[in-house]
Amino acid sequence: MPPAPVRGASAPGSGPDCRLRLRHVATAPVRSWSYPCCKSGPPLSQTVACRQKIAANTDPGRGIWHNAGMTSLPDWQSAVPADCAYPDWLSEQGSLTARLLATGHAFAVELQALEATVPRADEAACLGIASDSVVLVRQVRLTLDGVAVIAARSLSADDGWRAVLDRGGRSLGYSLFGDDNDILRGPLEYATLSAGQALHPGDGPSLFARRSSFVRHGGRLLVQEVFLPALTGFLP
Repeated sequence: MPPAPVRGASAPGSGPDCRLRLRHVATAPVRSWSYPCCKSGPPLSQTVACRQKIAANTDPGRGIWHNAGMTSLPDWQSAVPADCAYPDWLSEQGSLTARLLATGHAFAVELQALEATVPRADEAACLGIASDSVVLVRQVRLTLDGVAVIAARSLSADDGWRAVLDRGGRSLGYSLFGDDNDILRGPLEYATLSAGQALHPGDGPSLFARRSSFVRHGGRLLVQEVFLPALTGFLP
């Protein structure tokens, strides 16, 4: 199990403030508690009362990529699934954003949600945190020519990653694969998602997914990416 992230200190005068507000980023109705300004809001290391407030108002099994009807968690493996038609994409060690840009098609990031919530069990285990910890979650779609090809869910319980997660329509890849030599990436893990499993967007065929963690100054960020069927239409 990875070491637990180091929590950021409370800002002067903020104390254990857990004032959260509803912010609906996705077009579909979403019930979640979100920071009005995540870059400068209260620290994620909330009081017990605040964690209970979030747990009472946020279902960790609801929403796209965090399905209310999920039957199981992804079975993460160290090897690329043998039946993957684009193993070089799934195992890409560099920036997936850079690879999408290299296709020559118009690339964009659609922010679906930015919220403070509790992680799934497999996410908490990967981050090395308690299952009732408060995490900041960013969910996006990466598109080519307006078509969604990747669904990504990134989260951290460490305040040091807050500004990276709270960046609107700018890709995380610009920071994770930029000039910051203090960022270390862990190994990639892979899963085949069936409808009903966490991270799968709903009905439809099985999808391939991958995840890896990034560590900076002791704080850990988990990035999970689901490869959507439309991606194959942009491959050579």
